[in-house]
Amino acid sequence: MKHDKKMEDSTVRLTELLQEADQHERQLLIQYNFGEDREITIEELVRKIRSNGSHDVSRWIRGEAHYLEIVREFADRIHVSWDEQEDEEALEKRILAKVMQESWNNMTREQQQAVEKVVTPSGIEADYLSKLLIEDAFVQFLPTMGYLMTWNIARFIAAAVARGSGVALAEGWLGVVVAEMLGPLGIVAGALVFLSDAAGPAYRKIIPTVILIAYLRQKKQAVQPSR
Repeated sequence: MKHDKKMEDSTVRLTELLQEADQHERQLLIQYNFGEDREITIEELVRKIRSNGSHDVSRWIRGEAHYLEIVREFADRIHVSWDEQEDEEALEKRILAKVMQESWNNMTREQQQAVEKVVTPSGIEADYLSKLLIEDAFVQFLPTMGYLMTWNIARFIAAAVARGSGVALAEGWLGVVVAEMLGPLGIVAGALVFLSDAAGPAYRKIIPTVILIAYLRQKKQAVQPSR
């Protein structure tokens, strides 16, 4: 079936993405999903992600969820709409935008200005960014803003979730990847409060997993030679 092929392809793409990821990023995903460091294969990690994401009882009847199903269920939990034509990357972008929007709403103006200062070099004016966020229009517009904007937002949100995860490896990863972005702490607090309230305890492993995978996908786009 075409639907099944779309789902299977999303899991194949996830495996390929993790094969290209840095070792320390894979180790962070391992800690998110197993709760500890382990020496495992990428295939074993993908199976664990699928197992952790199979919350719907009906999925256990027909097998573990494919990655696109996991992303869709996460989107449903935080009230991000999707359609059958969207792949996982398109939906990941809108999840990131939704988290950014909710985080912004929890920031002071001083914190918002700190975020604007970091994001403006992505090629968007600070006033325009503020307007979209104030008007709750960011979810619709982020996918059209170009890879640099999406990349910076992905780093923000991945940093927020990693820093609040309690995973020991996360602090080292933050120091390497986003040290210059940790100033606006409002996005950290805002993203974590929003995700925790919206998704609930069953999603403690899947929330950081989906966010980090979205980050890895945008990182790959940002470092492509054609850019």
